[in-house]
Amino acid sequence: METVVAMALVGMVVPGILSVMAASSRVAVRAEESVTLQQLARAQVEAIQQSPFKANAAQYPSITGIPDGFTVTFTAVDSGIIYTYPAPLGTTITGAAQKIVVTAQGDFSQMSLTFYKVKLP
Repeated sequence: METVVAMALVGMVVPGILSVMAASSRVAVRAEESVTLQQLARAQVEAIQQSPFKANAAQYPSITGIPDGFTVTFTAVDSGIIYTYPAPLGTTITGAAQKIVVTAQGDFSQMSLTFYKVKLP
């Protein structure tokens, strides 16, 4: 009789423990993906920031070494800013800044970072 009660308790407790372990594993995978997305998005932002200003955003460099299951894309839109630099330059620049959005996507989520790239005279 004691053996039957013990087996019943084990039968009730073990599935609960396994369920908690499975949920913990899923959370860990999603947390790891979130960190990877952040690293990829920041790497792409840095690659674009280090590149000279380009009117055609498709000419900005794309990062390499992206792990399987992840993608990194970016778009650039002219912000419409017209700026006149003070003397002695006095240069007027149309399209003085681009709004750039970098998006990293994984299996479970995505992350976007937005920044501005400024054209210098």
